[in-house]
Amino acid sequence: MKRHILFLIYILFTGCLTAYALSADTFFSRYNFRFITEAEGLPNNCVTAILKDSKGYVWMATQGGVGRYDGYRFLTYTARGETDALKSNYVYSLCEDGCGRLWIGSEGGLDWMDVATCRLVSLDISAFPELKSLCRSYIRTLYCSRNGDVWVVSDRALWCIELDAKGEVSNYFRLMNPENEGISEMTDTEAGVCAGIGNRLYRFVKADNHQINKVLIPQVEPFSEDWRISCLQSDGDFLWMGSNRGLFRYDHRSGEVKRYRYSTHRSGMLSQAYITDIHLTDEGSVIVATLNGLNVYDRSTDTFHFIRRTTERDNSTINSNAINCLYAEGENIWAGTRDEGVDLLYRKRLRIDVWDYIPATSAAQRKVEISAIAEDHEGNLWIGTVEDGLYRKELESEDATHYTYIPGSRTSISSNSIKGLLIDSDNHLWAYTWGVGITELDLNRPGNRVFRQYFWEDNIGLESDFILSAVEDRMNQGIWFGSVRGLIFYDKRKKSFQRITFDLSDNEFDAINALLIDRKSRLWVGTTEGVFVVDLASFAQSRQRFSYTYLKYRLTDKHTTQLEKINALYQDSRGIIWLGGNGTGLYRLVSDADGHFEFENLTVRNGLPDNVVLGLAEDNEGHLWISTDNGIAHMDVGTYTFMNYSQADGLSGKGFAANAFCHSAVKPLIYGGKEHKLLAIHSDTSDTVTANMPIKIAAYRLAKSKSWSFTDEDEAIRYHESNGTLALNLTTQDYGYSDCIRFGYYLEGYDEDWRETLAGESSLTYVSLPPGHYVLHLKATDRDGHWTDKEMAVTVRVVPYFYKSVWFWGIIFLLLCGGSYGYYRYKVRLLRRRQVRLEELVSERTHELEVQNRQLEVMARRMEEVTAEKIAFFTNMAHEFRTPVTLIQGPLEQALERTKDEQTRKQLEIAGRSSRQLLALVNELMDFRKLDEEQTRFNPKPLRLSAFLEDSLSPFQAFAAERNISFNVYTRLTSPVIEADAGYLNRIVSNLMSNAVKYTPAGGRITVWVALLNSGKAGYKLYFAVSDTGNGIPPEDLERIFSRFYQSPGTVKYAAAGQGSTGIGLYVCKRIVEMQGGTIYAKNNRTGGASFRLLLPIGLSHIVPPCVKEECIRQEEAACEPLSDETLLLVDDNKDMRTYIRSLLEKDYLILEAANGVEALQLIRSRKVDLIISDLLMPGMDGIELSRQVKENLSTSHIPFLMLTAVNSLEKEKISYSIGVDEYLCKPFDAEVLKVRVRNILNLRRRYKERFAVSADMGELGLQEDSRDKMFMQRAIDFMKQNYADAEYDLERFVHDMGYSKTLVNQKLQDLTGQSIGQFMKTYRLNVSRQLLVGEGLDMNISEIAYAVGFNDPKYFTKCFKRQFGMLPSALRDIKPEGANSENIPDSEA
Repeated sequence: MKRHILFLIYILFTGCLTAYALSADTFFSRYNFRFITEAEGLPNNCVTAILKDSKGYVWMATQGGVGRYDGYRFLTYTARGETDALKSNYVYSLCEDGCGRLWIGSEGGLDWMDVATCRLVSLDISAFPELKSLCRSYIRTLYCSRNGDVWVVSDRALWCIELDAKGEVSNYFRLMNPENEGISEMTDTEAGVCAGIGNRLYRFVKADNHQINKVLIPQVEPFSEDWRISCLQSDGDFLWMGSNRGLFRYDHRSGEVKRYRYSTHRSGMLSQAYITDIHLTDEGSVIVATLNGLNVYDRSTDTFHFIRRTTERDNSTINSNAINCLYAEGENIWAGTRDEGVDLLYRKRLRIDVWDYIPATSAAQRKVEISAIAEDHEGNLWIGTVEDGLYRKELESEDATHYTYIPGSRTSISSNSIKGLLIDSDNHLWAYTWGVGITELDLNRPGNRVFRQYFWEDNIGLESDFILSAVEDRMNQGIWFGSVRGLIFYDKRKKSFQRITFDLSDNEFDAINALLIDRKSRLWVGTTEGVFVVDLASFAQSRQRFSYTYLKYRLTDKHTTQLEKINALYQDSRGIIWLGGNGTGLYRLVSDADGHFEFENLTVRNGLPDNVVLGLAEDNEGHLWISTDNGIAHMDVGTYTFMNYSQADGLSGKGFAANAFCHSAVKPLIYGGKEHKLLAIHSDTSDTVTANMPIKIAAYRLAKSKSWSFTDEDEAIRYHESNGTLALNLTTQDYGYSDCIRFGYYLEGYDEDWRETLAGESSLTYVSLPPGHYVLHLKATDRDGHWTDKEMAVTVRVVPYFYKSVWFWGIIFLLLCGGSYGYYRYKVRLLRRRQVRLEELVSERTHELEVQNRQLEVMARRMEEVTAEKIAFFTNMAHEFRTPVTLIQGPLEQALERTKDEQTRKQLEIAGRSSRQLLALVNELMDFRKLDEEQTRFNPKPLRLSAFLEDSLSPFQAFAAERNISFNVYTRLTSPVIEADAGYLNRIVSNLMSNAVKYTPAGGRITVWVALLNSGKAGYKLYFAVSDTGNGIPPEDLERIFSRFYQSPGTVKYAAAGQGSTGIGLYVCKRIVEMQGGTIYAKNNRTGGASFRLLLPIGLSHIVPPCVKEECIRQEEAACEPLSDETLLLVDDNKDMRTYIRSLLEKDYLILEAANGVEALQLIRSRKVDLIISDLLMPGMDGIELSRQVKENLSTSHIPFLMLTAVNSLEKEKISYSIGVDEYLCKPFDAEVLKVRVRNILNLRRRYKERFAVSADMGELGLQEDSRDKMFMQRAIDFMKQNYADAEYDLERFVHDMGYSKTLVNQKLQDLTGQSIGQFMKTYRLNVSRQLLVGEGLDMNISEIAYAVGFNDPKYFTKCFKRQFGMLPSALRDIKPEGANSENIPDSEA
């Protein structure tokens, strides 16, 4: 029986210990620890009080002042501050009243601070002078009770200050303490406010006369004489009392007091007896602070467990054991220490198991680090270390088997420093090292400790013992190893190694950090010089020539030359390939179509904790775990959001190497090794709920401000432009995980899009914002990296300099207006005085100027008249030259044709050349004036270039032959015909050839080059060059020789018949060439003489031009016979010209002569004239006026008019044709051409009449539109069209309708149609009957048609019809010609 009792006691005791151990583990193990010290901005490491204000900021009282903490930085207030200076740096207590004022109690007295503005304020105590002493007293304790009263414990008294709703002091109460017994911290209970005085517990009651009565609570008796209550904490029905002799709990209901003892080696007890503070968390846990650790009460077992700082400082325990004060809010516990600042305990997000029995140092006293982790097929864990060999941890056991290197043994591992581990599909373990080769262990044999070693000196193909990575290749039944000498392939079948090389120079890399074989049988090789992607199918066919892709540079930047460095490779369960870069973040393969690889890059800007990725693993939910150089990250693959974990989450280091980071296949664990500890991270659990904290502006400061400013959400930030930089500190008041928060900000009106900070950064800076109104939008992530829905918007107004403001410019405008008006008034007065004086001067000067103006006007009119007379004289003289030249050339040509005497013929040829030279000079003068006034119009026509050159150059060949000058012509013509103005082109060639002949000495040489050049899109150009062997041109004159009237004084001329010089030839050439878009220039030849070269744009023509003169004569001579009964009127003021023309035409025509237009009109009215040949310039009435009067008079408008003039003017020609002139022929003219033109005009008129007689169609007469003749004929045909069916419509009625005399109508019809009035009417009716016979009148007989067209006698109709058309009407109807229709009715009836 006794044994059973003892066994039961043992079981109960063991259960208690187990429960205690579990409770201890479940409380402090759920917290991370963060240390806030002077290094983070805390005023002093000795912290006396902690308080969280109504704005959410944490205030810490120290022996160096007060600090406000926002999760990132402190705002510090001390007694030495330039602004807001405290009464003392030794602050002992803090509390906040109901009006948002922070009460600060120090050795120097009381200070008050507005928590919204963080500025010291004053408290009006003028109504209660007794309180002045309190404000300067030594303040020990401050407490704000539930009803809003503020209790103050000073060095000599206890005070209670009542505040009204506005925060003003409404009353006060005082309890004197003459014994100077210590008053502990106060607390609210059901009985009222309680506190310990000395070794007794009292409650306080306010009485009259500002007195406080203390009421003893007798149930709490003194524990000992030296027992002192140090702190109180109400806990429902309990009141916890901390003292210098331990912790006591008073039960209000039973009155029982229980003491809790301390022991550092016994479970369930406090860590020390001296209790400094007690605090109740929001979850109801009682936290007890001592000078030797932190304790927590376990209600289930009525015991305590504690946590103390160990000798090894890390983030898994508190920073100091000496704790002065406590504060608990939400999930956080704040512990103010005596010498190490503040310990912040905040809830963990990760559950981590730590396996730390691997020694920190090896037997050789070297630091041990875990370097590789692998899980075998049975779930056992293999752990490789540096300096301590290999460990094997059983799946369900904490036991481990240790494997070490045995010197001289060939069956142990080859080194105690393992670089990586690989367990292949055959369940063989491969351990590779840095410098000591590879070791293989068969795991299929239980308890096997026999390793096989591979070294480079023993194995051909294994060219390096420095191995960094490995992967199994099941397709090729081998293993790939990454070494500093490149890739090494181990063939399991042949049990041999082979070095695999790429098409590179040395195939050596600083490191091949990672290898991966994806589902498409591709080997990914991550090196320090890029990524190789090897096609293993091609490798299986040939191990020498296989296909691969080399991605050498940044994977997402095709234009950079920065080498890509890869630390890790991983393919997740969805088949996505991830690459971890060394400084470039995380890559995701987006596309690999057609061998073209595209990647997406995720960096710290996307939430990654660091851009150096060390390892990758995937948990059971498909999310990615990333080991970086600044902690690890959990990435949600659906949203690409990162949840970052660091040492603050319980990690023993910043990150894990790629080979020491993996996911368990049998448990939801992520294994990571750091230093000598193995961490098992539970990937499926998170101990905390994500807090969605609001974003706040903790403070802002301007460039020129020495202090920080503060704003609420509904307040605007307003500052002057001169302050320049605006700096803002942001916070979400998530104090434990502030380093995980990222902020987004967008300044509407300035930023184009949202910008983001890095995790842990909370400061924004805007430099030199332009004046204006802005809205700053702010947002933040939660601790898990997700952007919250809460946003904050703050108005920012930048006030401009006064001189940029609207009111300033308004004042300036008013001042300017006022000043301008005043200045205007002053100037008006001044101007009025001056005006009187000026009027006097003006009147005098006006008279003088009027006299001078009249004189100048007279002189100007005279100059204009003289100038006009000179121009008219110049023009008229030039024109008049043409007439005598014509009279010279015409007889000379006839004489040359008729003479047979050779001697006489030579003399006549000399005279002909002279006349042509004279004509050239006249034309040159005319062209000069036209070109000078830019009145020249070019008329390009088809031109035979070879014939043109022959005609143009032949005269100069004769001149050259006379002086024994060699004359050579070279041509290269791609087309025989060009489009050009032959006259002006001849002018250019003549001037250039004339100069060449004049300046070439006898016996010299002249060379001409002519070519057609194809200039591509610019078209064809005519190249013409003339070179001589004269003395050349002075260099300074090469440009001036093209100026008008310029003749180079330094050149030598040689006499040449007919080669005079006026100084305008080259000017004319240049003007003609440039007006057609060409170029011309001169240069001296190297061997002597000069060359002139021109390029002239031309067009090519496919129309071969006939020889006008010969062709016209040949065509007309065969078709025409002389008409001796036709009369021609010659009108010219030059009698010789009339005589010459008469001589040409009198054999064929009757000739009348008139000296001017007046005489011509008289002859026209009295005589019948068939053709008028008139000069243009004549005295009395010129040719233009004569032609106008002839064409405007109905009786003469039908007479053809040929203008024969010396005026070669396009404008005059257009005027003449517009009046109705039939031909415009310039002097000098060719006699045969004149004859042909005259014959053509008369014959054409005769043919018009004949065609009209057959068809009665007015269109056959060739009348000009809107001419009097056409209007006359249209009127006549219209009357016939209306009345042809009326047999009574005779000659008299027709003449009456026409409105002219019978003589005029008859003469006009005779001249236009060659028919009398009766013939005209009969012809019209007969043509109408013909149309009826073959068209609309097919159902009518002959008699009906005769009556229908106005004939009373069908027989007479038949007779007339046969005479007109040569057949009877019945015969025409039998023919029924095709196409006969109403459109052939005379004139335009259709």
